[in-house]
Amino acid sequence: GFKAAVRPFLFHHVGRKMWSPARSLACSGPGPASASQCHGASLTHKHALSRLKVVCGFACIAVVAMFLFKQRHWHPFSSVGWDFNAGTGTLAQVVNLAAHAPTRLAFPNDFEGISGRCPKGFDCGGHARVCENPPRQHTCNHPGVGKLSGKQYLTVGNDFGTAHAQSRVFYMPTEINTIDLLYAGGAHLESGFYVHLFEDDRVICHISSGDETNVFKRYQCNNLIEYQKKPVYICVMDNQKSHWGKVLIDDIHFKDQFGVDLDLGDAKPMVGQQSMPDCTKIHTNIVTA
Repeated sequence: GFKAAVRPFLFHHVGRKMWSPARSLACSGPGPASASQCHGASLTHKHALSRLKVVCGFACIAVVAMFLFKQRHWHPFSSVGWDFNAGTGTLAQVVNLAAHAPTRLAFPNDFEGISGRCPKGFDCGGHARVCENPPRQHTCNHPGVGKLSGKQYLTVGNDFGTAHAQSRVFYMPTEINTIDLLYAGGAHLESGFYVHLFEDDRVICHISSGDETNVFKRYQCNNLIEYQKKPVYICVMDNQKSHWGKVLIDDIHFKDQFGVDLDLGDAKPMVGQQSMPDCTKIHTNIVTA
């Protein structure tokens, strides 16, 4: 395809000027030729060679760029909500930006470093994704949002919609005493931040607030030492269809009795579980207020 495209271009723009029978005979034939004719032919020939070099240079650059593109799988559209389909060579828009992230759950978790999609270590449903301040998406526009830990936070639900974010199963760290986080929004009926025991789905921590504000406040669950080393999972639920029916979460910490952060890095995931919990089957009551 490249040769077929370049060949007509070379012939049209370069080839005809490189070879001119009239000029060649004027300078090399048996008859007299003026100096200006030969000089003009020489200049034309030099210009044609220069053009050929330029065209060949650009062609080589294009070939090298295509090679690097294939080798390194460089996807310039991926950062703006597009994905490259390597099988068909086409671009397809990523519709479900809330698809689960493949990386592991980590604490403390301030939701920085990923935007517009489900946070790492979680699976999401409905309008649940990491938002930023100032917002880049209309659905992340929460007027007056403030007192967050950085520039990004988790939003679950949006007024009259419902949504959820569920973590992978992981082990509570040794010497756990407190779960500490920032909370905003207004969904509090059958909604909020939950930590469940994996063995029986029992709730061991629940944080919610009906303050109806986009300004974050800090909340805690305490006296959790009896659950150390137990497998647990997190459900962040918005089951409230109303004005201010949303949950905003930021800056989750697991701490010991002295307020020191535990598990600085990846949370230890549970391995070999036979069945995964489902937050939507545990928190089934939808409230309209």
